[in-house]
Amino acid sequence: MPSGVGVRVPPLALAPIPLKILVKIKEEETLDYSVNEVQAWLREIKLHVPAEEIQQKTDEKIKELRQKISIPGFRKGKAPVDMIRLRFGKAILEEMLEDVIQDSFREIVEKENLEIIRSPEVREQNWDDHKGLDVTFEVEIEPDIELKKYTGLYLTKEIHQIADDEIDKAIERLREKNAVVQPVEEGAELGDYVHADLQEVDAGGLPILGHKAEDIEFPLGEGAFDKEFGEQLLGVKKDEERRIVDPEEGKEDRYYAVKVKDVTRHILPEINDDFAKDLGDYESIEDLRQKILGYLEEENKRRSQENLIDSLISALISENPFEVPPQMIDNLLDVYVEDIKKQAKSDFDVDGFKESEKPTAIRSIKWYLIQKKLAELENLQVTDADVEAYIEKLAEEKNQSLKKLKAKYSLKNRREKLKDRLQEEKIIDFLLKNSEIEEVEIKSTEQKILTD
Repeated sequence: MPSGVGVRVPPLALAPIPLKILVKIKEEETLDYSVNEVQAWLREIKLHVPAEEIQQKTDEKIKELRQKISIPGFRKGKAPVDMIRLRFGKAILEEMLEDVIQDSFREIVEKENLEIIRSPEVREQNWDDHKGLDVTFEVEIEPDIELKKYTGLYLTKEIHQIADDEIDKAIERLREKNAVVQPVEEGAELGDYVHADLQEVDAGGLPILGHKAEDIEFPLGEGAFDKEFGEQLLGVKKDEERRIVDPEEGKEDRYYAVKVKDVTRHILPEINDDFAKDLGDYESIEDLRQKILGYLEEENKRRSQENLIDSLISALISENPFEVPPQMIDNLLDVYVEDIKKQAKSDFDVDGFKESEKPTAIRSIKWYLIQKKLAELENLQVTDADVEAYIEKLAEEKNQSLKKLKAKYSLKNRREKLKDRLQEEKIIDFLLKNSEIEEVEIKSTEQKILTD
């Protein structure tokens, strides 16, 4: 066959790449290849396979095919080899080239320990009957990052002492939650709750499309519906409609058509021991205040620790800059989109969403790669024994069946997620122990208490 005539070197089709299922090249054969770093996350691979090797595989395939097919005029398995070669040689050669490229690539990936994040892109491929096969392709990989600094980081941890007014606000929210709601027939007063639809209109009273709020409930004279706004609804009753104006300093007035659906008055319970007892397992109002204090302190500790970890991750990323492979960003953004699609009840701007979430995706990938490198450098791996110990501890703390918990985490997906979480905790613990942490007291901020 003339060199290169009529032979199509097939495109590489390797996604997904089963790295553990490799067709091994014979012991006496050695791969002739080179791997060049184009960028931290991009490799150029040049592969050469001698013509003799391809021809040997082709001959073997022809002999195998000869035994299986029947050709008119010849008994099965007795047709001349040259006739088989003439009829099927081109297709067999193409098949052999594809097999050799795929098998060689997989072996290169295994030997070089490359973490592939996208199937290779063929840049050049040539076949010559005498010289053999030459292929050049590029492949994106997880970058092997360098950590320049990850110990001795300076961090601040926010410490907050709970003030009495925070407990008072929490109790007020409990009072509001447990208020007795009464319908108002005589007309709304300041502090009463109005349940209504609000439609913004122009100065002539025509509705402004897209500026309608339905089924909202608000207290007159409080919050966004301050005294000046709320006084315009004084005396309003159920099923009544009013037009009001919302003056804004330095801006044009805004007008609303308010359709009232209901008016109610919230009668708050008195703050006393009976109020505390009605809420649950509290002996007195002082007991309730102490329980709220304990909850707020725990909530502040949790929030403070979360903020500390967040600042730790930011410091690590700042001290160890590196580029993130574009394909990893695209892959993670696609995951974000799929999650939103499962929750969204209508279509959304996918491109706009991806653009807004891109910084978050880059940060998540950087943190993932930093963790992976730290686990390698500091031998911070989580073993099966660590997982079993955690499950046993969890069963004891939650007073749950150890057998049921072990069965729950025997599922591969759940066990891997647990293992990843435990490894992240181990890495964070190592980093915090090797950081310089300064505690800084912050002023009171309004807390939200769980009252369910």
